[in-house]
Amino acid sequence: MDELPPAQQAQKYLVESSFEPRRCSLWKVDPDALSVSFVLDLPSRGDTCFASALDAGEHEMTVYNYTSPLDGGDLDWFRAQGGPTIIYRTTLTLP
Repeated sequence: MDELPPAQQAQKYLVESSFEPRRCSLWKVDPDALSVSFVLDLPSRGDTCFASALDAGEHEMTVYNYTSPLDGGDLDWFRAQGGPTIIYRTTLTLP
């Protein structure tokens, strides 16, 4: 959208992204290699998350998160914000 001024670009991106699914993902950071790699997406239906993690032992984390109910297909962020929300707990085994 280079034809638009920066403020209009930002506004257009914000509106368009509101009607797309979003994900909350886990990433691995390697400080020695200065690299970041994708591990997994947390379960959701495409809405924003506010995850919290607790150490559950060697290579395991207990994650609490909120999302729209997990049954069904993806929702765009805007529609998901107006629907019901659940909090779920899951244990992740990390590589």
